[in-house]
Amino acid sequence: MRTSRWVLALFALVLMSGQVAMSDTKSERYTMSPAENGFVRLDKQTGAMTQCTRDDGVWACKPMADSQHELQNEIDKLRAENKSLRKQVDDLEETLGIGPEPPDEAGPTTKFELPSEKDVDRAFDYLEGMLSKLRERMEKLQKQHHGRGEGTPL
Repeated sequence: MRTSRWVLALFALVLMSGQVAMSDTKSERYTMSPAENGFVRLDKQTGAMTQCTRDDGVWACKPMADSQHELQNEIDKLRAENKSLRKQVDDLEETLGIGPEPPDEAGPTTKFELPSEKDVDRAFDYLEGMLSKLRERMEKLQKQHHGRGEGTPL
């Protein structure tokens, strides 16, 4: 019976020491690794890495380049630019009335109606009148030039 108590006490002691060890690792925020002229410090909460070096007896830590962070910044920048360009396209489509929605009544339409027979007759009458006036002017010019004796008739 006495040995079982010792085993139980030893087991409890092992569990408690494991609990203490686990709680210590959870509270550690930084991990440090040796590096040239100093060490590298990893922030476990943010993932940021810094290079710490000693210069003239003073320690200084500088952030290290983070390619993942740079890529995320580039992605964020491109997303913002894409959003801005899409807004410009939407505004232009709205202005031109070519967007996904059909233009309203006041907007431009593409309906084209052929002229009626009456409209065609009026157009030809106008053209005949213009040709008649042109012929009259030409005859008048010919008479003026013949009267002066210049050149041959046109």
